[in-house]
Amino acid sequence: MEKRGLVQQTITRRIFGLPERAGCKNVINLHGSVNRNYCPHCKREFTIEEIRNAKHVPLCPDCGTVIRPEVVLFGEQVDNAVMTRAAKEIEKAEVLLVLGTKLNSNLCSQLLKYYTGNKLILVTLYPHFSDKMADYVINRRVDETLKELLAE
Repeated sequence: MEKRGLVQQTITRRIFGLPERAGCKNVINLHGSVNRNYCPHCKREFTIEEIRNAKHVPLCPDCGTVIRPEVVLFGEQVDNAVMTRAAKEIEKAEVLLVLGTKLNSNLCSQLLKYYTGNKLILVTLYPHFSDKMADYVINRRVDETLKELLAE
């Protein structure tokens, strides 16, 4: 959808890099990505392959600190700069396509208050009371719905 100019920005809370693997270039990862790893002490970066190939807990060869994924771990807050960037992108949107979540989830509701566009479309499998906040609701699988939209 991004390649066709139908989507300008993807905002996700998933940490596995699926939008990037699908070819999206404009992605904001609210909770980071397991594909980026670094030493919190000396800031050296490590590839996912280096982490996968580690026989034990991966340590930085320069300073000996445990390498960590660039993700928000349980109990940590989402980076303020990342949230600000996401809020600005949502504020610019004329149409907002929300996929596979409830509109009253904590993170979603924080960001939705910045949306001033005219069409909020929600695609989620199961109906929920917060669906009434959307202009259009499609209660189907996200993958099937996106394939159908692309075909049209």
